[in-house]
Amino acid sequence: MAASRPPAAAAAEAALNSLSKIQISSTPPPSTTASERSDDVSTSEGAYERWSSAVGNIEDAKVAVDIMARAIEDAVYLDEDAYNQMIPMQQYTRTIEEQQRQILNLEHQLQNTLHSAAQQKATGQASRKRAVELQEELENNAAVFKLHYDELLAKDAEIAKLKAVIQGLSSGK
Repeated sequence: MAASRPPAAAAAEAALNSLSKIQISSTPPPSTTASERSDDVSTSEGAYERWSSAVGNIEDAKVAVDIMARAIEDAVYLDEDAYNQMIPMQQYTRTIEEQQRQILNLEHQLQNTLHSAAQQKATGQASRKRAVELQEELENNAAVFKLHYDELLAKDAEIAKLKAVIQGLSSGK
């Protein structure tokens, strides 16, 4: 039955077992030399107080881990059937969350693509409008050029007539 327990409950129990193996002693650690033992009494009392507070901290930690282990077991491990039914639900929930993240990512990509397409469309329309404007300007310039050309031809013809008249008048004298 312990093998089918949830990992959190098993981990909490293992932590509790490892803490219960700690030997708690209220005596301070022995000094290495006799001179250290006979040194200042206040120093040894300070060391004893620090050692006592360290032991108290370990005892407090052991109690806290025991309380956490009980809370985790009560909260996570109801019974084997409930735990086994929750595993597929958790996998289904994770799958749904991942699919929702993918949907959001795809929606973001779609928005970027639509924005890019709108910009390209606007740029294309502006380009087509500019091409039409340039075409109209070219046609207008061609019409003006044709008018000037026709006018130059008319003036050339008139100059040729005037030259013929002048020649005719100068040869007739």
